[in-house]
Amino acid sequence: MNLAMNNKYFDQFFAKSDGETTLEKHTRYVITAGKNLLLSLPLDDKEKEYWESKLLRCAVLHDLGKIHQEFVDRLRGESKGDIRHELISLLFCLNFLDLENNELFAIATHHKGVVNIHLDTKGTFSPNQISNYVPQWYNSDSSIFTKENITQWLNMFDVRIKVVEREGVKELPKNVKMFLNAKYQKRIVPTISDRKLFSLTRSLLMAADHLGSARKENDIPKYKSLSLKDFQPQKEGKLFPFRPFQERLQTIKTDIVLHAPTGSGKTEAALNWIFANQTENCRIFYLLPYTASINAMVGRLQSHYNSEVVTALHSKSLDFFYEELSEEYSNEEKDFKEIEKEARDKKSLSKELFYR
Repeated sequence: MNLAMNNKYFDQFFAKSDGETTLEKHTRYVITAGKNLLLSLPLDDKEKEYWESKLLRCAVLHDLGKIHQEFVDRLRGESKGDIRHELISLLFCLNFLDLENNELFAIATHHKGVVNIHLDTKGTFSPNQISNYVPQWYNSDSSIFTKENITQWLNMFDVRIKVVEREGVKELPKNVKMFLNAKYQKRIVPTISDRKLFSLTRSLLMAADHLGSARKENDIPKYKSLSLKDFQPQKEGKLFPFRPFQERLQTIKTDIVLHAPTGSGKTEAALNWIFANQTENCRIFYLLPYTASINAMVGRLQSHYNSEVVTALHSKSLDFFYEELSEEYSNEEKDFKEIEKEARDKKSLSKELFYR
């Protein structure tokens, strides 16, 4: 009997080395994260429907390559090979599915960036990986590439797309190699709109994957509309009127350049402009020149929004999060290893789409 026909076939595969997170569990976490993420973004109903089906396909398929024997051995500590499971996932798609190039791109690059000789290869694929190693990885465990395997996997998540069967696609086609290489990518993805679609598909999958991996799939911060009373000047509970230039910004819906001296209320002026221009689930990026001023502004904005939706993003953000978390506990309660882990999680998540 073909193991793939047994409903328990996929139970033997894990996404992590913790011995608990099976591939199916992780995939479901990522699917949930993707759905919740889309609900937190400024999308209309039609856009949400479009992205939900696209993100579901990518989430279900992104880690399927982890059933490859070399990855299984590495996860068990029995091998030190450097197999790229995401490229094995890509091979499954190329062998049995007709996905759009942007979805193939997202699945292939949800961990590594495209080949780029001008960057440190630690964060990118190498030319050998996408050209020479892929056929070797296919041949070293070719038995997993069956129509039954991928059909069963898709059915487990109720993904209804046509499964085709081709004569063994053992290496990446030329067009795929081109969009996985910075030098040639613009030739195969020439328009700005297509490149934007590639970028959005990848970023959504990466965010969902990170959230699912961190088990934060149900902890995506909720949008909060900014009201005037949230930041109106006050002292000891007594409210004061906005200054004329601040009040004027409550109705301006165009770009604005403001020149004002220190202490004149530029932050409140900016918040008035944000109030005038906010839309449901919008994001705000507040740029400042120094890490100290960024850290101070995070605290200030957290008092206007809720703290979960405001974060810092700069070169010393790990230190910032570590110090912030340390202050939340008394000396008796502090577990510094746990604080460090949480700080690293916050640093990773601070780059995601759902923060403002």
